[in-house]
Amino acid sequence: MEIARLTKVRKKMLTRVDDHQQTRVSGTEKPRFTTRLGTLLAGLAVLALISVPSAHANTFQFSFTANDLVNALKGDANQNDSATFAIFLDPTSAGTTNPTTLVNGTNYTYGTEISPVPTGADDWQAITDSNNPFGLGTELYFGKTATEGKVTVVANTTAWNTYYTLGNGTKTYMNGYSYSDTGSWPIYWGSPATIDSNMFNTSPSPVFTFTLVSNTITNGETVTFSGQASQVEFCPATNKDVTFQLQLTAVSSVP
Repeated sequence: MEIARLTKVRKKMLTRVDDHQQTRVSGTEKPRFTTRLGTLLAGLAVLALISVPSAHANTFQFSFTANDLVNALKGDANQNDSATFAIFLDPTSAGTTNPTTLVNGTNYTYGTEISPVPTGADDWQAITDSNNPFGLGTELYFGKTATEGKVTVVANTTAWNTYYTLGNGTKTYMNGYSYSDTGSWPIYWGSPATIDSNMFNTSPSPVFTFTLVSNTITNGETVTFSGQASQVEFCPATNKDVTFQLQLTAVSSVP
C-alpha cells in the first residue's frame, strides 16, 4: 500500500513538472532569468541616456584692434585717401578645414559689445543693429553716433597725413575736416561733424570686443567674419562702402 501511494505521488510530481515545461514552451510563463535580464538592459539604457551630455551654448569672446582693421582693409585700392567711421560685422563660418556655416538664431546669438572708444565727445557706439548694408538681419555695429559733433576715425598713416585738395578747391587734412552727407545713419555719416582724431597707430591700439553665444563654436576655433566699412573718401570727399574679412579666435569666457 505504501508502494502504491509513493507511485501516485511520483506520477503527480512528474505531471506538474511536465505541465510547467509545456507552459514555458507555450510562452504563457517567461523564465525568471529572462525577465531579470530585460530589466537590467532597460536600466542600462536609461543610465546611458542620462550620462550623455546634451549640447549647450557657451559664451565666446572675440576682439581685434584698430590696427587689425586697417590691415583687413588693405585690399581696397583707395585706403590711402579714406577714413572709416563705422563697420558692420557678420559671423559667417566656424573652423577652417571643414567650416560650419553660422546662422543667427540657429547656432549662435549675439552677446555683448564693447566700444573701442566708449567715452568722450567722439565716442563710438557698439551695438547690434538690423539697419545695415548686408541686408541679412541683425549684425554687429561699431561706429560714430548719430548726432555727435566730433568724430574719431580709422585711417592709415598715408591717408591721415595727406594734405588734400577737394573738389570745391578746399585744401585740408583729414584732421579738422567737417563732413556731412544726405544719407541715413548708421550706414551713412549724416549731420555735419568734424574729424578730430584717428584710432590707428595709437598706443595702445583701441580694441573692439564682443561675444557670441553658440553651441557650435569651440574654444580656440577660428571664426570668419564678413565686414563692411562705411568710409569718407577724400578727393573729392564722398561716402563709400568697402567689404573686408576678419578671422578671429574664439575664447571661451563661460565654461
